[in-house]
Amino acid sequence: MKNDNKLNEAALDEYLDEVVILLRSEIVVTRSFENVARLITSFEADSALHQNDIQFLSKKLQAHKLRTEPKLSVGFIERAIDAPLLFYKDEGEINFNSNFYKFARMVTQVAVIMARADNVIAEEELDAIEMLLWKVKGITNRERTFLLAKAKYLLIIDNAYDEQYRDYIRIALSKENTIQKMNLLSLAAKKELLEVAKDIAIADSFLHQSELAFIKELYRVMGLPVRSAKKDIEEHAKNKFINLEHESQQVSDMFEDEVFDEIEDLLGELLEDFEGL
Repeated sequence: MKNDNKLNEAALDEYLDEVVILLRSEIVVTRSFENVARLITSFEADSALHQNDIQFLSKKLQAHKLRTEPKLSVGFIERAIDAPLLFYKDEGEINFNSNFYKFARMVTQVAVIMARADNVIAEEELDAIEMLLWKVKGITNRERTFLLAKAKYLLIIDNAYDEQYRDYIRIALSKENTIQKMNLLSLAAKKELLEVAKDIAIADSFLHQSELAFIKELYRVMGLPVRSAKKDIEEHAKNKFINLEHESQQVSDMFEDEVFDEIEDLLGELLEDFEGL
């Protein structure tokens, strides 16, 4: 039995070594959480890691100078594995109290909400979010990496059974609470977040009505004329040399813009401590 344990532990070390090598050329590496869990000898194959397994894996991650999304900590009691596990380098602690970081977090949230708005995540949107994070001023590379891992996790997982995950999605991506927080920002910051929303809306060369509806909400926050939102996005796309497509005119003609403005937000409430999970 001891030999089996050593073999499994060696296999896990080898697996993590391979991830470390990949992170020399990639910022975030995505793997199956379940496949990682099966390399832990005590894993019971019940769709979750329990406290001892989490503690074991957490220590292994520390030894390899890795962090993951979802976060793994020795204090966690359980973590469901029916979702991806995203690895990135452990480059030190994040200053969650920094105003620069808080704004970058808002950029991330707005970008992810926009990317998820039409329920189709395009590769171009993922690329656009990564580019946006590298443009944000005042944050460190480790903070950019941390937020990129958050963004990718929120974009690529769906239908997981982990209660923490469901709360994470429900709270972390609320359109309403994001807009409430924007009300507290300066006009310059609001304008920058509006540009973020427009960049993601046009990234896949297709403007969805739900994307337009969210941008109209941002216009209201800023006191801008809502009816000019669509034309402004089209102009934004033209300036970026993007040939923007729309949903069929037949669908658009069936409803007035005001109806789309009232579409219920399905993304839940904003997570106050976004970095805590």
